[in-house]
Amino acid sequence: MKLNIFDPSLGVQTVLEPRPDDARLPEARALSTGAADETGLAELFGAPSLSSALREALSPRIGDDSLLRPDVILTNLREAGEFLREVKTPEVRRFVRQDLDPLLEDTQLLATYAGLLLEG
Repeated sequence: MKLNIFDPSLGVQTVLEPRPDDARLPEARALSTGAADETGLAELFGAPSLSSALREALSPRIGDDSLLRPDVILTNLREAGEFLREVKTPEVRRFVRQDLDPLLEDTQLLATYAGLLLEG
């Protein structure tokens, strides 16, 4: 069978062998629609984008904004460092020595760290 692929009347039905009547798909039914199912332009363009919805879902909920001040972050890190220095676990001591102490000594590094925590 010779086919002309540029023929606009060519379809799947003309290429495939006809199926017996019992193997046909059922006819499509008309579904009822309501006014609530219709989406207008205001709803389409007013909806948040995926990136803004993800950003909002992943941002932490903080009840007290004072926790975000750099001086409060520094105080909390210092208190955590004092507590962690008392722990005898080698992994915790390594963390304090290699990560926490340099962070507390270098204010520019601390400001960068706080900025990453707050802004992502």
